[in-house]
Amino acid sequence: MLVHNDPNPNTATAGTSGFFQQINQTQVPQPSATPSISNPLYESAAVNASFPHATYYVFLNDTLGGCTPTSAGSFTTQ
Repeated sequence: MLVHNDPNPNTATAGTSGFFQQINQTQVPQPSATPSISNPLYESAAVNASFPHATYYVFLNDTLGGCTPTSAGSFTTQ
């Protein structure tokens, strides 16, 4: 998982990275959307960084495949 302040996936590789860990559905913050797949797995990721007053873009990246990161959404901090 990569977090960057630029929506361009070609620059996302320079973003702040974190790794996923599996969690239970009860650990997902509410409100949140309900997945439409039958057996969802829930994952969380944490990054060691401060993100004040801006919009950030989250990308998924296969670091072993040399792929362009895929957009997973965005969030805005206060």
